Amino acid sequence: MDGFEWSQNVLGGNTPEELQRRGLNVYFAPNVPRDTKVVDLATGRIDSFRAQEHRPGTGYYADFDSLARYCQRNGVGLLETGGVAVVQGTIHPAPVTIAVEDMPNTGSPEGDRLRDLRGFTTAYDAREYLPELAAWMSDDALRLLRIYRGARFERDQMYFDLDNPERGPFVATGEEGPITDHTYVCRAETTEDVWSQLVTWRQSIDRDQAEAIRINAAQFTPAQAPLTGGPNRPG
Repeated sequence: MDGFEWSQNVLGGNTPEELQRRGLNVYFAPNVPRDTKVVDLATGRIDSFRAQEHRPGTGYYADFDSLARYCQRNGVGLLETGGVAVVQGTIHPAPVTIAVEDMPNTGSPEGDRLRDLRGFTTAYDAREYLPELAAWMSDDALRLLRIYRGARFERDQMYFDLDNPERGPFVATGEEGPITDHTYVCRAETTEDVWSQLVTWRQSIDRDQAEAIRINAAQFTPAQAPLTGGPNRPG
């Protein structure tokens, strides 16, 4: 993945989204905060951009303090040497990498559940087939959650499988097979606050993970997205 080479080699994550789910605060350029110590995930170089400085237009950056906690949780050290972050040890990737159509449908309800919902425009329109999601999110949020209606995935776009929310968001390579009986949402077709709430559905997240999601959503929307529960579910 372009702009992510250093991270793939030393942090045990293949995508920025995977690292976010594992509790690392990742910023998508050019949304790197001012005066925040960050690490370029393509090179490992440590940097900080002042208010008057031009910030990069592409790439991915990790919050340095969050990276230190991430390394500590994974049993490795983190040093700063010559302006470069050096990870002392090996962080293993997630045990399973799931291809788009490799996972069987586990959505609810079972039995006669209509699995391919591309005939509906939004999750709100299909809410009777998505009762758990409808309980997690408000009607207004469901209206902003457009069902992906393409026959195939687009390269480098991020998607979420409504039938298998436990797998979390994933980035398509564009080489996956045709979509058959699963229903997806594309990140590019919804708002960041709604996406941030969606990707916490059926996920067990810790403090760092919740903060990573909150920061990412705040960069795109003036209101903070609800992170731990929908309007009909306690946080």
